[in-house]
Amino acid sequence: STAWVKDSAKERRHVAVSSISDTNSYFHTILSDIEGHHENQTLSSVDPMLPKVVCVRAENVDGILDRLSQILNAKDLKSEFGNLVRDTLKQENKENSEGLVFSLVASEETLSKEITSALKGIPRAIKMKRDYTSSSGSFLTLKPLKSDKIAFMYGEGRSPYLGLGKDMFRVWPGMHEFVQDRTTAMWANNGDDEFHPRCLNSTERNAREEEF
Repeated sequence: STAWVKDSAKERRHVAVSSISDTNSYFHTILSDIEGHHENQTLSSVDPMLPKVVCVRAENVDGILDRLSQILNAKDLKSEFGNLVRDTLKQENKENSEGLVFSLVASEETLSKEITSALKGIPRAIKMKRDYTSSSGSFLTLKPLKSDKIAFMYGEGRSPYLGLGKDMFRVWPGMHEFVQDRTTAMWANNGDDEFHPRCLNSTERNAREEEF
């Protein structure tokens, strides 16, 4: 999207991607500039040693910090991490509620370190009127972006309108694999230029289209 490219020189960017199908299957993905990994399993079944994005919710910043302190002081951090994963999954099926959400990126092994950093960094960031972002991608903001600051884009053969194009994958069963292979290759080779080739002349654009 244009907004994503325009903001590339600013602080670490975050984007949320949601999709729902006519069969009521859905997914929600959070992307960021933080180097990491990709998951092709559900949050509950993926390797427990891999980092996950879990949510800590509270009415205000003090509530977030209190909840993080409770988790850090718990006797069994592994159990607490499992509770965070389950709570995150449960909240996905509920309507948005008022309050703040702290996106915590951690694994069972890094949970303690990530929370310790957050307990120190969040108050400092709030005092400086900045968003809190950790090196692993954990994120908290007091000013969520409004609709005029959010970019929307359509991709991978689906439609934002429920049911439209539902038979496309029956006609072309291999589309999922094709899209994943090609987009992965494009992002590996300067993805912004591939998706937004406005600076290319017609000859260069045609060459890239043929290569794709």
